[in-house]
Amino acid sequence: MPDMAVRMPAGSSSVTADPGEFSTVAAAGLLIVAVLATTAVTAAIATAALGPVGTAIAAVVAASVPAALHDVRHGNLPDRLLAWAGITGVITIMICVVTHGWQPAGAAVGGAAALAAPVLTLHALDPHSMGFGDVKLAGALGLGLGLADWRLALVTLLVGATLALAHAAAARRTSVPFGAALVAAAAVVLVAASAAHLGGDPLLGWELTTWR
Repeated sequence: MPDMAVRMPAGSSSVTADPGEFSTVAAAGLLIVAVLATTAVTAAIATAALGPVGTAIAAVVAASVPAALHDVRHGNLPDRLLAWAGITGVITIMICVVTHGWQPAGAAVGGAAALAAPVLTLHALDPHSMGFGDVKLAGALGLGLGLADWRLALVTLLVGATLALAHAAAARRTSVPFGAALVAAAAVVLVAASAAHLGGDPLLGWELTTWR
């Protein structure tokens, strides 16, 4: 029996599904779902432990996530995404100032300086290894963390550096997205500090500000 050939009409086109493309899209979707779920859990724990301050810090961390994801994929932190974190940080500080006076603003600035100053120093020493986007992201995250305790910014820097070094070692690379490591570290430190506060045993013995 002769083989039958199916001819496509002129002007029509065939669509070929690429399994690799579908798997990439599925992986990206799962990553987004995982990030959203993690952000929601972080916000819930922080709010339960620290009240409005926890909510404010979680909002800044959440606003930094798009920039972190872009950093993972493209290796840079564009201003259009960093603006979300910066604007969120400024708005939360303004709300705290209106409701609790100027003390929150001073605490937030202290946190921003504690986290951004070391990153800025590394940028000044070697702009190619530490971009200025990392400095701006550190400042925004520090603003939020400072609302609870400026020292949390220092812990975040240490955890972020550890995560970045572990990533570099595991991937056998000399360059990794530090901005993404900072955002992940901020979430980890916020959850750890909040959980310790709920348990009645403050992280490192530090009494965090709640401004309830």
